[in-house]
Parts: sequence; structure tokens; C-alpha cells
Amino acid sequence: NNQITNVVDFFAKRNLDCIRFRLWVNPELSEENLSKTDYCNLENTIKMAKRVKSLGIKLLIDFHYSDYWADPAKQNIPVKWKDKISKTNFTQAQNELQKIVFNYTTEALQKFKDENIQVDYVQIGNEITNGLLFPYGTISQKGSDVQKFSNVASILKEGISATKNIFPNAKIILHIDSSGDLSKSLWWFSCAEKSNLDYDIIGLSYYSLWQGKDLTQLENCVKTLSKKFDKGIFIVETAYPWTLGWKDNLSNLYGMKNQLIDGFDASPQGQKSYFEQLCALMNRSVKNHPSAIFWWEPTCISEPNKNLSSPIENLTWFDFQNVYCGPM
Repeated sequence: NNQITNVVDFFAKRNLDCIRFRLWVNPELSEENLSKTDYCNLENTIKMAKRVKSLGIKLLIDFHYSDYWADPAKQNIPVKWKDKISKTNFTQAQNELQKIVFNYTTEALQKFKDENIQVDYVQIGNEITNGLLFPYGTISQKGSDVQKFSNVASILKEGISATKNIFPNAKIILHIDSSGDLSKSLWWFSCAEKSNLDYDIIGLSYYSLWQGKDLTQLENCVKTLSKKFDKGIFIVETAYPWTLGWKDNLSNLYGMKNQLIDGFDASPQGQKSYFEQLCALMNRSVKNHPSAIFWWEPTCISEPNKNLSSPIENLTWFDFQNVYCGPM
């Protein structure tokens, strides 16, 4: 019955201790961004980061190196960057992109530092399972593992180097989506190791919709990766529905019973049980290293009367009356 006027403060009082922000280069220029808003650009991300740090919450900055969503199938080069790279020489374009990534990462993080914002974690790319900045940073199908991975590694090294220059104590995260595929995950991080990438934490996405409904399989993946590579593991993206219903006219990612995990129904209690089981899984699977779970995302409610639709309105921690029903 009490109106929430500051949702960050609301979660801080429930012991949420880290918030992850995606960072887009020029979202207003993206052809995919139909609203042409500047949401998630550097200026707005810094504003949000100030709110987070003022409450003593840790901060994770997720560099997409794109103007809009980046994922395994889509790693689009920012519009303004395209004009700065060669149109005729592939290798030259790769080298130019490496410099751009270094300079952009440096300049962006320096602005956080100039605002006295301590960045605790830096994610170099988002779901870069198949590479980033396509086609120049894709994983090759030819050669040795190091050769296949060289396009990716050369770009990641620039982002890592820039981060360490500005925030030497920040922990570096490399994020892929293959938590349901142990062999693919092992191959990817083995290539990262062979390529001498200096990172701290393995980042994974886990949704039953895409990575499978077997939590035992997830646990085996987390446990194996942490032990083999001697790293912490963060599930930097996960979610589960509190209902299969809807409030707006936009299709939801989760809307059918066959997307659910056995034993976890689409209810506030089912969502809470899922969250608790995932926490327990991480605690027993990652030893002597940090582990974390990030929910994507608790506050993405829909408000049809305000022309605000959400495909994850039923994955939030608020019901359709915007009353808190979350697991924390």
C-alpha cells in the first residue's frame, strides 16, 4: 500500500547488492530502435549509475559495442563506427575496429571515473558466443582453436586493456549464452585461455526457453567451468514467469506451459522457488570464487495507458497492478 518512489532504494533495502546496466553506443541511430530514444546511451547510463552507487550498490557495466541489442545471432557494428573503417580491406577494417574499441572503452569508463563512479565489474561484449562486431569479430571455422578465435580475442584484448587502464581493480566478465551446452562452453573458454585473455569471471545466460529446462545440466556446466578454469561464475541473465497471463498486446517471451520447468509453476511462488533453487545451485557449484545471479529484469512492467509495452511483463517482480510479488 506504499507507493515506490525510488525503485533502486526499494531493492537496496531487500539486499540487492549489484545492478547491471547495458551500454549502447548511439541507440538513437539504430534502425532497430523504432522509438529512436537515447535510452542506454552513455549519458543516461551514468545518471542511473550515480543513483546505484549513492546507495552503496555495486555496478556492472555491460558493453554491447553496438547501438542496440547484441546477442549470439546479432552483433551489429555501431553506425558511426562503420564510417571509420575500411570498406575494401577486411584486415585493415579489423585493425581499425580494435583501435575504436580500445578508445571507446577508455573514453566511456573515463567519464564514469570523472563522475566519481566506481565501476566494479565490466562485461566486454554481450552474449559473444559467436563473436562480436560482425563480420570482423566472428569466430572462424578454419584453423586451430587459437586461429578460429583470433578475431574475437584481438577485439576483447583491447576492451580488457582499456578497462584495466581506467579501473585496474574492476573484475572483467566474458559472457556467452551456452549454459545449456557444456561442450560448447568448454571449447569457448578453452580458446579464451589459449588466447591469453586476462579476465576474471565467466558470465552465462540461463533461460529455460533457450538453454533448456534441466537444472542438473546447468549445475554440471557451472561446476565444471568454475573448476576447470579456476574462475567465478555469474549468471548475468536469467528470468522466470510469475504468470502466463498478459496485460498489454505485445507477445511475451514466456507464454506457454511447455516453456516451464517441471516443479516450478508460473506463479509468484513458482518464481520464488526457481530463484531460490538457482541461488542454492550456484552456492554449491562455485567454490572459492564469487558467484552471482542477475535477473532480467525485475522492473520491466507494461503500462498500456502510457503506450509502454513489455515482452517480459510476466518475468518482473511486480504483478499487473504493480504490486511487488518478487522473490527477495
